[in-house]
Amino acid sequence: MSSKIDLTPLVERQLATFRGYSEFTGKLDFFVFVFVPVGAGLAVAVWGPDVKGVGAVLGGVGVFTALLFALLVNVFNLSVKLRRDEGVRPEQPLALNVDELFYNVGWSVVIGLALVITMTAATVTHTATEALGGVWVGLIVALFVHLVITVLMAVVRMVSTYESIADLAPKRPVAPTRDTNSHAA
Repeated sequence: MSSKIDLTPLVERQLATFRGYSEFTGKLDFFVFVFVPVGAGLAVAVWGPDVKGVGAVLGGVGVFTALLFALLVNVFNLSVKLRRDEGVRPEQPLALNVDELFYNVGWSVVIGLALVITMTAATVTHTATEALGGVWVGLIVALFVHLVITVLMAVVRMVSTYESIADLAPKRPVAPTRDTNSHAA
């Protein structure tokens, strides 16, 4: 597979953010992020209602995914600024939180894109009055639940990152520079 579309590094780094204070919390995170969405999707596929015309929701999910991509760019810029302008070392808690936030938001973009593609495929293969069927609805629900949980994880990571800002050294005032090109009259 081309390295340009290989998501393995992102998946590995996203899974690495499932860290906790104990082995139990790491496993609980994995359960919540994998089994809860799959369980919700299976439950809706088997017992859920008939769903018709997801095209109306597709635009909103597309816009939401685009906004997540914009957030990813902002988190990237924040990371560069912290390391370059603030001198935050990669091993400091603030840098670690920003790195994990970047991977969480990056994974959210991938899941949002997968949801958009799935909803688009469902929309173009069914009429607006035709029920989608359990497999389509289950897949859409599983991806949507996973997206929501991942976005919530990013929000929690953002709060943790905000709390780490207290570790930054205060800015030193910049001494005014003298303009050597001006002449006093």
